[in-house]
Amino acid sequence: MHSSLDNTSVWNTLGNHSAYGYQFTTEFASQASAKTLSVQFRSPREQAPAGESEPCIHQMYEADSPERIWFSISRQNEDFLLRFNRCGDFLVKPASRMIVCTPVHESDDHTLHHLLLNQVIPRLLAQLGETVLHASAVSLKTNDIAIAFIGESGVGKSTLAAWFCRKGASLLTDDCLRIVSGDDHPALAIPSYPTIRIWGDSRDQLVSDIEPKPSPTKNSYNNKLQFLNEELPFEYCDSPAPLTAIFLLTPHSCHKKDIEIYKTSQKELVRKMISNCFRLDIKDPSILKNEFERLTNLAINVPAFTVSYPKEWDRIDELHSRILNHINANTLPAEKAIT
Repeated sequence: MHSSLDNTSVWNTLGNHSAYGYQFTTEFASQASAKTLSVQFRSPREQAPAGESEPCIHQMYEADSPERIWFSISRQNEDFLLRFNRCGDFLVKPASRMIVCTPVHESDDHTLHHLLLNQVIPRLLAQLGETVLHASAVSLKTNDIAIAFIGESGVGKSTLAAWFCRKGASLLTDDCLRIVSGDDHPALAIPSYPTIRIWGDSRDQLVSDIEPKPSPTKNSYNNKLQFLNEELPFEYCDSPAPLTAIFLLTPHSCHKKDIEIYKTSQKELVRKMISNCFRLDIKDPSILKNEFERLTNLAINVPAFTVSYPKEWDRIDELHSRILNHINANTLPAEKAIT
């Protein structure tokens, strides 16, 4: 029973009760610091149909059942109802920086945890004026710089990030990248929380030889394996890092075709980031205008490159080397080259 936040295992799964540079509390966030969010849980109940007074402003359909809505966002005056079919409802109150979760009876804690941190909170942060991209990012420890991977779901962002971690990088984020402007750098990649989600075939290639063997979990709506907190098989970077390059991933099916990495125009980068941005209210013109200005400024300050590559395991080490060589040749001075 998820009767209160303090005694639910969802709260315990949050680890240190923080993500994306924000702290979580059960109190009213408006009475705390600006980087605090209030997260509360209610007792499980059946999902009631959204009323006519709650018009749906965005929805996504299930991959296996295109006629069935999996996720929707509806307005409730100044608040937003985020509904995940057969999982739970999240009432998001931007003015008070509060999230209230009401799970369904059959929902499990790991699914609620994932939805909260990877779907709901990124959208609330976007509504608060933050830039949050659907992207993976790693920190290259030898230089204390970050690189990000952007692409559609399934292109291999998590897999490539995990491979970089196997080769000595540390993980900044698996799925949601918050980017802020720093005093000494125009773009800082902010750590999310220690987790990575990969498919079963990727586990065989990425973590099968790691001892002791980590124990992943699954959520209720897909078969991805989640390695969370102490089960994360790679080093996690808990400090912001200057974002030095963005790579747009475009895999192809031709095994013999060469790996290609080429400069992406600022216009194309902005277009790609817009399509991979988390947002809550997709119709508010002032929010969309501010988002566009932030993304344009990001495209001006951070170089981007398109990576066309065969999605084959026996080419991933070559892909890793080619990306590092490209960073050395195009974004770093010689004295800071990655070795």
